Amino acid sequence: MSTQNNKAQGISKTLRTVTDAEKIQFYLGQGHSPSNHIHIDASGESREWTQAEWEDHILEHMPHPDIYNVDLSYIGKRREEYPDEVEQIDALWKMAKHLKANGTDIGTDAQAMLDIIEAAKVKYPKPAATS
Repeated sequence: MSTQNNKAQGISKTLRTVTDAEKIQFYLGQGHSPSNHIHIDASGESREWTQAEWEDHILEHMPHPDIYNVDLSYIGKRREEYPDEVEQIDALWKMAKHLKANGTDIGTDAQAMLDIIEAAKVKYPKPAATS
């Protein structure tokens, strides 16, 4: 079975499992074949890839068929624009505090974490001159 690290590819959803044969057949259907690749050895001699070399390449290096035509460049561009993770987490905990103050049950785990955060803020208060 062919499985790929979705997180490394920036994919957040779980992709369906495909067999090696299905992945190879998909790429054959897209026009890929060993004849599209040339192996050049150290002496400069060239030859087409063997079927086994091509299949290894497809299975190890080509994306899952479900994301073959997906443009993933937006992921990096978005990450460059997002606030850093510390700022994002701080905003989430401020939201949890706001929800709780307005009567929303935030659950025991979130409440426990909010209690730890609040205790740290009491123990180490922000200086008066800092806004």
